Amino acid sequence: MYLLKLVFRNIIKMYRESRAIFLYISFGIIAAVFGILFYSGYLMSYFSSGNAVNELSIDISPEQSRDSVVQIVSEIMDESSFKSINLYSGNTRSFGGISVTGMYDASAEKRMGYGEIYDKYETGSYAVVSDSVASQLGITGVLTGRKIVYDGREYEITGMYSWPFDIFIPPLCFTEIYDVRRIDAEFNEKLTDEFLLKLKEYDLKYSVKNNSNIFNSGDFVFSFVIVVLIFSVSFLNILVMFSFWKTRMKNTFTAYHICGCKESEKMILVTGIVAVTMLINSFTGLAAFMLLFRKLVEFEVVADLPLKNYMLVFACIVFLLMAYAVVFGAYSSKTAYSRDGKERI
Repeated sequence: MYLLKLVFRNIIKMYRESRAIFLYISFGIIAAVFGILFYSGYLMSYFSSGNAVNELSIDISPEQSRDSVVQIVSEIMDESSFKSINLYSGNTRSFGGISVTGMYDASAEKRMGYGEIYDKYETGSYAVVSDSVASQLGITGVLTGRKIVYDGREYEITGMYSWPFDIFIPPLCFTEIYDVRRIDAEFNEKLTDEFLLKLKEYDLKYSVKNNSNIFNSGDFVFSFVIVVLIFSVSFLNILVMFSFWKTRMKNTFTAYHICGCKESEKMILVTGIVAVTMLINSFTGLAAFMLLFRKLVEFEVVADLPLKNYMLVFACIVFLLMAYAVVFGAYSSKTAYSRDGKERI
């Protein structure tokens, strides 16, 4: 408790006697913490774009009836957080690298060149293709409204999609033509227990991948480490300012608190001063980021992911700062002082 009091007394002393240095250190920490959170959020938006919160993969056994597959597909598309679905079959034929997929994407408008996606419950013979697919099938010019024949069946094209190799048809139409063997679906929120119970009733083999934690992405972690290393230069500069402050104030600082202390006490004292100063300003940087978070999300600068991702980033920052504080405290405790408070060479 005594050393803790000394920590705060020295921080106050630093502010009173070296206000410019103290403010430089404070604003440096706040800016660095805000910067790491900001760039981490930007990286999250980049690496999480296109990834739904939950990905569901289902293997359909040959024993499943067509009616039950239709029911399963309908249950998936009825889920409130449904984003997209893809149906695949082992007996679809491929012509020149082109294959047919049962697909519906709720955000398809972002990838449509022109035209529109069919309704997700559509059962008619409609299709979305790309220019390259249409070219291989011998169709040129505007695609929408044109007819194509694939695998002996005629489809009306409703729009052009950016994906180059597949012909996409309505999921329920796909279940009528082909034997579905795999279903991949994406959801914008966590799957409900009620929905998972329904899947279990069909005796299905399925897996759910949760993407809500961005740290599960190796690419993000690598990029995040690079960002932290870049901002580590700022933290090292802040430690240099701490050293400058300690040297400038060594006569009063050491005589008042350090002379006569044990080495361990000196380490605790200096580490405490650096750690408390960094923690206070780190939380200030976090608060500033949280105040602007909604606006940054609105302008699509940072990812609108669960806050636990940002808290993990902040935890990494705090761990790094505390490591800096301990190293600095250990180095300072090794410094020898004479009775007049001056450093020995």
